Amino acid sequence: MDAKAAIADLDNDAYLSTASPWKVAIKINIGKRRLPAPLGEIVTEQVQENAFDIPRPEILQYRTYVDLPRHHRDPLDHMIIA
Repeated sequence: MDAKAAIADLDNDAYLSTASPWKVAIKINIGKRRLPAPLGEIVTEQVQENAFDIPRPEILQYRTYVDLPRHHRDPLDHMIIA
């Protein structure tokens, strides 16, 4: 099952990492990304439309982050994975 189908499946819980909007905000700030509406509006709309849960980072995630292999150097990607 691909990611889009997994998110659309109402039997699955869908989560949005707090790092994801940060990553988009950084790209907007450095001029690598433009959005058709303010980021806050888009995130709020998508969270509601897709019933995303935004969990607070927990100690286990920090521990997981520390132990992840360094396939590349983007710390926000590692936060999202953790």
